[in-house]
Amino acid sequence: MHAKLEGVQAEIYDFLESANAQLPGKDALYYGGQFLTGCLDRPDFLFAGINPGFGADDWIGRPKTFQRRPFEAAPCKFISEQEEGAPLASDIVGVLLNDDASRLARCAETSLVSVFATPGVPDLNRQLAATGLQQRHGQLMKHAVEAILEALRPKQVVCIGMTAHKAFTGTFGISQNQIAMKSVKSASGLSDPVYYKCSEFNGIPVHGVLIHRTAHPSRVMLDELRQIFKEL
Repeated sequence: MHAKLEGVQAEIYDFLESANAQLPGKDALYYGGQFLTGCLDRPDFLFAGINPGFGADDWIGRPKTFQRRPFEAAPCKFISEQEEGAPLASDIVGVLLNDDASRLARCAETSLVSVFATPGVPDLNRQLAATGLQQRHGQLMKHAVEAILEALRPKQVVCIGMTAHKAFTGTFGISQNQIAMKSVKSASGLSDPVYYKCSEFNGIPVHGVLIHRTAHPSRVMLDELRQIFKEL
């Protein structure tokens, strides 16, 4: 199992070396050394976001060089983040895990769009565009996710946000007519925000959830998500 994940780690560092050779130091890609944390044996949930975040205030001072590290198992990052009161980790526990933080020990987390950390997605897109290696980066991420799914065999995949879910379904060719959706009418009745999507890939349920506070999910949406995940 770890051989596949070690291969991904080496591939990430190979890409990082090639990309940063073409970027000025101030625009260097940053990789924290972990593309996957958490339970590595049939996790109940594999949570998948867009890419790792990085505090905007610390971005300029981030390390511009790197040292290759082997892949090492580590507890799911949401365990420590939930203990620190991080909003996303707290909402994952409160909404998706029925207020039971101990369940995080049986979960894993990764990223779908990129393993390179940035303050925001526009920063990532700008960096990748400057390298001219977008296609190779896309292949890297597809291979990484394939390796994770094969090695871990998660019971459920939960994409954090609709952009992440779209990235997953687009990468693996899941068509719109294969995706079930739930939405709630806005107060004005003019829009129909989708807060939940569900599809399947190689027998694994793949959920998309609108849970991040920056997306402003309503109380009704969150209550519906609690009920959906209570039954899983």
